[in-house]
Amino acid sequence: GGGIKPLAYAWRVDPTRSNFADELNARLEQLDGNDAVSIALGDLPSGGTQFVLLLDVTSLLGLVSETVDFVVKRSGGAEPSLSVDGPPERIARPALATQLLGVASLAACWQAA
Repeated sequence: GGGIKPLAYAWRVDPTRSNFADELNARLEQLDGNDAVSIALGDLPSGGTQFVLLLDVTSLLGLVSETVDFVVKRSGGAEPSLSVDGPPERIARPALATQLLGVASLAACWQAA
């Protein structure tokens, strides 16, 4: 990937392991994949406790990564946040593993140790 054309990131929510998958997938389809965005879980109806996000990355040559999943479990209170730290374009060789750095923040209601 990288070079002439940036990698293409395809996010989706696993409907077999997630609550509100249809609603979240509809939100993801409306987003522009080139900008960093966040989706708030707090405005979903109560009762959603697990969300499994799936990511596939495709290169200019059509090579597709293995699907990676991110599991988010919600206890019913305020939710933590997670953001990928870096530019929307990454340059990587398709045959090598790619590591993305991220920043996680605890929910505001979490007591400091």
